[in-house]
Amino acid sequence: MTGIDQFLLAFAFVAGFLAVFSPCGYALLPGYVAYMLGERTSLKKAVGGGFFAVFGIVTVYAAFGVLAGILGALLTTIVPWLSLIASLVLLIMGVSILIGMRIPMMGLRTSLTNLTSGGFYGFYLYGLSYGLAAQACTTPIFISILSVAAAHGNPMGALLIFMSYSIGAAVPIIVTAVLVSQLRRLAIERLRRLSPIMYKISGIMLIVVGIYIIMLNMGLVYIYGWDIILFPER
Repeated sequence: MTGIDQFLLAFAFVAGFLAVFSPCGYALLPGYVAYMLGERTSLKKAVGGGFFAVFGIVTVYAAFGVLAGILGALLTTIVPWLSLIASLVLLIMGVSILIGMRIPMMGLRTSLTNLTSGGFYGFYLYGLSYGLAAQACTTPIFISILSVAAAHGNPMGALLIFMSYSIGAAVPIIVTAVLVSQLRRLAIERLRRLSPIMYKISGIMLIVVGIYIIMLNMGLVYIYGWDIILFPER
């Protein structure tokens, strides 16, 4: 893959959004957000804190994106089928989510409860820690994004994929911060209950994108702008 595929960027965005709802991840998120916001808070502080947390996440994932792009650029000269390998990784990871198979945890072990700094700086530190530790809960999705980014073959494309992934993760984090600040406990509880379903949906999406990449490499799909042409005439 050489050009920037807007469908893969959209996939990365949705993957980031759904990754936050991993069962072991979202169950803890409202509590950490409430702890960071404190007892008295406002909507403005919640939104600002959410954005600073996002900046922390973007910092981590931007680094992942550049490293994945550099690695992919090196590997494509050795392994010409890197994108096909990435598609197989997506298929395997998607099936693992659907059948509930446990993948060995990735991610650095960081304790979010040790973050005692208040204000927006505390939220930025929270975002950094979340970006480093979240893979422990979202290993299949993260491995898939890492594979797609590496298969892209250039650092800029991989960076854009990870930026899209981090922006997708930002949406539910900011929404949760707003709900916590407004004491919307019922809405948060509903999101908690939906998180296992949304995580299963991410498994289906990984399988669909894996098939899409295979078809793209076999010339069975042609992309023109936002149009997808199946089985184009040669």
